[in-house]
Amino acid sequence: MRCIQFALVALIALVASAAARIPFGEKPVARLPEAAIVATAPITEVVDVTAADLLEAYNSHKYKLFIIDVRDGVTEYAPSHIPTAVNIPLPNITFAFDSIPTNKYIYVHCKAGYRSAQAAAILSERGFAQVYNVKDGFDAWKGPTEKLDELNKLTQQADVELRLEELRIIDVRPVKDFAQGHIPGAVNAPSLGLKDLRFAIPTLFVGEGSEEGFEAGEFAVASGVVGVMHLEGGMNAWTGPVVRTSAAAAPVAAAVPAPVRPACNRPGCGLF
Repeated sequence: MRCIQFALVALIALVASAAARIPFGEKPVARLPEAAIVATAPITEVVDVTAADLLEAYNSHKYKLFIIDVRDGVTEYAPSHIPTAVNIPLPNITFAFDSIPTNKYIYVHCKAGYRSAQAAAILSERGFAQVYNVKDGFDAWKGPTEKLDELNKLTQQADVELRLEELRIIDVRPVKDFAQGHIPGAVNAPSLGLKDLRFAIPTLFVGEGSEEGFEAGEFAVASGVVGVMHLEGGMNAWTGPVVRTSAAAAPVAAAVPAPVRPACNRPGCGLF
């Protein structure tokens, strides 16, 4: 009899202890892994991660990531970069807001973490969520890399026609010439400036001949937009479809806000 009483007392104590840990009216739930908790609530502040963390995310779900490489395009990005990474040099980050998706995890890196910290802060202040700064930078990256062989590629008409839907085509001819006939989807930028450029979007420059498109591409490269194209022979050689408009109705490249230059308050900060 005493054994039965002891067992009942122990059972009651166990139930009372469990009830004390579970709020009234709630059911106990299994604890979510930390990664799952992060995924359910957007992070509004910049999170510092390592290159090893980025590699793990890259290997498991790289198409959910948007990797921004804020190093110089010509001297750093072109020789070696992470596959799928988009080059947006730090001084141009405010020109690229429209090119950055809001439905992906944004990882920002530079050489060693200084420039990327500035860029990540700018994006967070702009309202982007899920922004991660790779604090040890590309120097610590142990994953795959690739190089960009051509900064300003000569492109033939056949290749352009296959990619008309995905290309941003910038026609640098005068408005009158553009109105008389241009490639479908092209925008007109006779006075090409940094405001006309876009990052993360394949860009083709078109002139009257090859030379004008090449010079526009060189301006883009010098401004930090690498991997652009120019049309072989320009519109003089183009035999594909054309669109004609009045000069007043000619589509022009949309303006974007003037950039906010991040502060560089110590010697050599642009190198990291």
